[in-house]
Amino acid sequence: GHFAGIPDLLLQVLEFDGAAVAAQMRAFNGRCRRQSRIFWARVLGAFERQALVQRRVRPRQVLHFTTQYGRDLCWARGLKEADCCGEAWGPEGNPLCFDDFWTHQRCCRTFLRLPRLDDAACGVAEANV
Repeated sequence: GHFAGIPDLLLQVLEFDGAAVAAQMRAFNGRCRRQSRIFWARVLGAFERQALVQRRVRPRQVLHFTTQYGRDLCWARGLKEADCCGEAWGPEGNPLCFDDFWTHQRCCRTFLRLPRLDDAACGVAEANV
């Protein structure tokens, strides 16, 4: 309620039923805790479901097919093919030369070798003749 001044406020405070106010506050706090638990359970459940979906997806290797023009662009940044692609650096080249876009595969490889595919892997059964 409203009060006209300090004496009026003090009279109103004396008329409060402390036990009833405390009970109302406990009930309100209990409702807040239950609603908070329900809310966070839903939020965390959504994150867990998303994480499960992401775990099921296997990352695929990205194959970049290049042209000589594309490889020339790799070296337009001041790098040299010999300093980045040499055999001394191993199969992935000098890691200091590459990033997520300018990759060893995009800039250094001139051919792509794929493993031989067995016909049985395609679901084609061999005919017994």
